[in-house]
Amino acid sequence: MKNATRFSLHPTQDTTVVDSLVASQNNDIRTIAHKIRHIVSAHNVGAFVTGDHGPGGRHDNDFEDFRKIDIIPTADEITSKEQPFYRASDELDDPATIDTRVGTYLDNGFRLLREDMVHDMREELEIAQGKKKGH
Repeated sequence: MKNATRFSLHPTQDTTVVDSLVASQNNDIRTIAHKIRHIVSAHNVGAFVTGDHGPGGRHDNDFEDFRKIDIIPTADEITSKEQPFYRASDELDDPATIDTRVGTYLDNGFRLLREDMVHDMREELEIAQGKKKGH
């Protein structure tokens, strides 16, 4: 394959491709684009990405730092089919994380409260679209 071009997206390179994918009309393509953007940004700041089910990258309002998450959910967030991120209680009480426990509890509490609100919005949207029965 002599003429094959290699695609690489380094954090310091142009992000036009990812930006155009994020602007796609297809929700699945936008979801993948947000994951790509998350991985690239995590690499840029030296953050450790821990597999598929960590904070950040599921939609346009999902970040590792909960302080960056907007209170009002976005359309991508409400229509996202990805599992939301929050920690199990055994992770919160792990003795190895005593130094970061306050921040971890704040992060988890914020995510749980938002998911309570967003879950209700998702259900109402499904009812309005006729995908689910309800009033």
